[in-house]
Amino acid sequence: MASIEYINNHRDQIEKDFKIKLTNIYNYKILFLLACGINYGINITPEDLNIDYTKLNIRLNEYFSKKYDYDKKLGELKKIHGDGILNTDLERLYSLLKNEYKSPFKRMSSSYKEIYAKIKNIYNFTEKKGYGEILEYIGTARAIKLEGNNIKKIELEIGDINHDNIKKIAYISNILNNIKDKKIIDDIPETFKMKDHDLNCDIIRNYILLYRGIRNYKLYFDDSIKINEYDLTKIYENMGTLYKFDLERYIKLVDLMDNLNSQGIKINGILGTEIHDRDILNAFNHEYYTKFLNYYVRNDENLRNFSSNSFERLIKMFREFDIKRMDIYKKGLIYSLYKRKIAAMEKYPEEVMVIKTENAKKKFQKPVKKIFGEIRDILFSIKPCFMASPINVSSYIGVNINFDVVIFDEASQVTPSEAVGSLFRSGQAIISGDTQQLPPTSFFENVNQSKYNENYVVLDNIMDQFDAIGLSKLSLKWHYRSVDDRLIAFSNKYFYDNSLETFPSAYKSSENSGIVFDYVEGTYGRGKSRTNISEANEVVNIIKKEYNYNESIGIVTLSDAQRSAIEDAVTEYSRNDNVLADMINNGNLFIKNLENVQGDERDIIIFSIGYGRDENGKLTMNFGPLNSAGGEKRLNVAITRARKKIIIVSSIKPEDIKVPENAAGSGPELLRRYIHFAVTGDGNTVNKFSSSDEITDDIYEALINSGLKVDKNVGFSKNNIPLGIIDPADRNHYILGIETDGDVYYRMKTPSERERIRNNVLSDRGWNIYRVWSLDYIKNRDAVIRNIINTVNRLSQINDESAGREI
Repeated sequence: MASIEYINNHRDQIEKDFKIKLTNIYNYKILFLLACGINYGINITPEDLNIDYTKLNIRLNEYFSKKYDYDKKLGELKKIHGDGILNTDLERLYSLLKNEYKSPFKRMSSSYKEIYAKIKNIYNFTEKKGYGEILEYIGTARAIKLEGNNIKKIELEIGDINHDNIKKIAYISNILNNIKDKKIIDDIPETFKMKDHDLNCDIIRNYILLYRGIRNYKLYFDDSIKINEYDLTKIYENMGTLYKFDLERYIKLVDLMDNLNSQGIKINGILGTEIHDRDILNAFNHEYYTKFLNYYVRNDENLRNFSSNSFERLIKMFREFDIKRMDIYKKGLIYSLYKRKIAAMEKYPEEVMVIKTENAKKKFQKPVKKIFGEIRDILFSIKPCFMASPINVSSYIGVNINFDVVIFDEASQVTPSEAVGSLFRSGQAIISGDTQQLPPTSFFENVNQSKYNENYVVLDNIMDQFDAIGLSKLSLKWHYRSVDDRLIAFSNKYFYDNSLETFPSAYKSSENSGIVFDYVEGTYGRGKSRTNISEANEVVNIIKKEYNYNESIGIVTLSDAQRSAIEDAVTEYSRNDNVLADMINNGNLFIKNLENVQGDERDIIIFSIGYGRDENGKLTMNFGPLNSAGGEKRLNVAITRARKKIIIVSSIKPEDIKVPENAAGSGPELLRRYIHFAVTGDGNTVNKFSSSDEITDDIYEALINSGLKVDKNVGFSKNNIPLGIIDPADRNHYILGIETDGDVYYRMKTPSERERIRNNVLSDRGWNIYRVWSLDYIKNRDAVIRNIINTVNRLSQINDESAGREI
């Protein structure tokens, strides 16, 4: 009430100084604005009234918005690539790359190499980048630089961007937007010369709040009185019922209630109760989302008519039709190729006669290359697809015979010189391979670099060659080989940046799958035999233990010497062991070193490290090919050959490996981490991903409360099993997997992936899958939970033949 008394006591002086008649609340608001400006120390001159401060204020807000985004982007750019990047003529560099080096062949020149080296230095690249990536990086830096230039233009337009100028622009813009009386505006420069007023902005501000309070709460006053004409003395007389309130908070509450009431939300009934605000919020969220869901379900025909039983019948039909579709395509292709073959043979009878003649000969047959040349018109109608090594293509197929498409498999093993013959004979090439596996091992061995033109760079394999000229890439994400995704989890993290989609086994642990570490107190013959006989003998014991007629076994070694030692041991034992001898004879066993095992796979892989302490107890950090640059790729090849199980036979433990800081490659360090993962099964060594959502979290709590044991996020990839229910009779087995139509389901690109392929892959790994549909769960949560529990009970009573079904 002191503020009202203060205004009434100084009213005449205030009206004279500010040239404002305090006859209504609107003028009190103007008084408040002017008084605040004087207290802020803002100086307004007549010239200021001729400047468009509203536009300046808009530009100022635009400046801060853009400056924030610019500083954030610039900081991220400098953090990764350093400070020197924006000092480069990015516009010229971008134009040069986009126009001059658009052609892949131009990018093979020495000038492009120089530009690439310059860009690599500017950007601090540690890995090789393709043309498209480089163009994208420079384009991003160029856009940031242009953004900075635009911000500088705004700075010039605004002037000094300091605290006083910012405050002045915002203030003048505010009063010009709020004061409509031109005379008051014209008098502002004169008013602001008065710096000695004892003005209290808080007191005047109270009248603005008082005005709002009276406006919102007319119930305390006579409704017939107009607020703007309400005399302050009468206001004082009527404030007796309001003075106890925290007026400002009370007004905010009323504003909030008005907004809620206008939206149909009534909270009057809970005011004055002892209900906790957290419970109020939870109740509101529940009601809001229920109404939200009901609204959309009601207004969407598909959602409104959704029935899980009907939908699952449609899914079953789709699976059947999807399989039939593939079968129809296969038969259609065979039929069309047969028709083409018959048509070609009728059209070119002379070439058919060449084939029959050569086939009838017992000797003196023509060379294959010559025969192909004589039957070139019907060759692809008879055999539309050829499978051959690059060298055989050059040896047996003439240069006048062209293919539509050539496909290179395991392209990281193909040298450019080997590939040229096939590329020359084809109009299109598909290069398939894995950059994280072995390149050709002896390339450049006999190549004289001086023979090559200085504008051409020979790379070690065609994958690198085509990557360098910036061809488009398509990554294959689904990993099918490993029955147990623990087999691929390590490589997925350290070599493929967790980009592979893998599938877990229905067994938490099993003797028949996973990773096993077998420690042997062996001795490495350093400087002599370079073998580890104890490991070789242990490998033979493992073969005899693991072998059955339905599974294949592969043995991989880090060195050729250890491979020979194991071969000798296996041969020796097989003389007195018919089972082992039969296994060797029927091809169910191979023994290879790292250099020769790429492309192979077996049910069980036995990985013999070989290296260890010598007869003097000394252990060096020499692991043969793993120590060289790129040696980690050899490790990746070795540990990804197994379909079901890998057994590491080693004379060293992870703590024995102490990699020096100046090591040439990361192979030894990754070997240490892999052995640690094999020994401990430590999930921290690899990544675990969460696919949980509100529904799966609620199901988890309900099942735990029912007495079941449940694991979340079973598996090592992003598309894992959200919930795995542990078999009551076998704690190492998941009796049922729970999936929803949430994130994992949504991320599947096609219906075939969602409804057939993923289900088949999980079935192969022993899973029973129960699908929870969100609408079902929301409509009748308790019934869904009961059905899950009943399904677990039913599965517990039947045998393992039930595994691999969607329930």
